[in-house]
Amino acid sequence: MCGEESQAKSKNDKNISGLLNQIEAGKVGIHTFTNASAYVVAEDRVRVSSIEFAAKEETHVQLFGQAVVDVRAAQVELPVIWTENGQAVVFVTYELNDSEILAHRPVETWGSGRHILSLYYPIDGLVPNITNTFNVYLRMEGGTGEIETGGCIASISGQGMARLLPGTVRLRWRNLWGGLLWAAAWG
Repeated sequence: MCGEESQAKSKNDKNISGLLNQIEAGKVGIHTFTNASAYVVAEDRVRVSSIEFAAKEETHVQLFGQAVVDVRAAQVELPVIWTENGQAVVFVTYELNDSEILAHRPVETWGSGRHILSLYYPIDGLVPNITNTFNVYLRMEGGTGEIETGGCIASISGQGMARLLPGTVRLRWRNLWGGLLWAAAWG
C-alpha cells in the first residue's frame, strides 16, 4: 500500500509543479466555476461550488459568486381562515481544504420565488506551493430551492495563482474507518 500512496503523492507533486509553472509573476489569476448539473437545496447541505487552485507565494485571494435559487417555501397553516407560503431559510457554509470556515456563515430568509444569493469570501495568508480547494455548501429549512444548470457561478481571483487544466486527472487518497478510500477528480 505504501507504493500506491507514494505513486499518488508523486502524481500530486507533478500536478502542483505543473500548476506552479503556469503562474506568471505579478499577474492576477481568475479561475471560474459554473455548475454543470442542477441542484435541489433542502435540509441536507449540498455542495454547489468547488474550485481547486494553487499559489506560488503567500497571497490574498477572493471568492466571488452567485447562485440563482428558485425557492418553494413550505405552506404555513394560519388559524381557521387560510394558508399561505411561509419563509425558507438558506444557510451557507464555506470550506477551505476540507476545513469548515466558522467565522463567516451567511444566512438568508426568503419567501417563494426566484432569488439571487451573492457569495463572497476573502482568503488571507494562502500557503504557497500546495493545491487548495474552496467549496461552498447550501442547505435550506422551511422549504426547498432549485438551482438550474448554469445557475451557480463563482470565481477565485488573486495574484500568482493557477488551477488544474481541463482533462487533468488528480488522485486523492484518504484513510477512512481503517480502509483506504480514493477518488479521482478531473480539472
